[in-house]
Amino acid sequence: MADYNRAIAIDSNHANAYYNRGLVWRKLGNKQKAIEDLKIAAELYKKQDNMARYQQAMKDLAQLE
Repeated sequence: MADYNRAIAIDSNHANAYYNRGLVWRKLGNKQKAIEDLKIAAELYKKQDNMARYQQAMKDLAQLE
């Protein structure tokens, strides 16, 4: 978690850090924080034209919502 926080602090457009932190939040049982991070990751992936990762983030979000 600390590494993902650090990566986001350095680069707020680091989609993978948000995505992975979202997965950690999910594993820790914090559904709300997981949703928040996965939404940010999905938006960033879409802006970066990384549709495969965008779709994966959306799939993970659908499982949480």
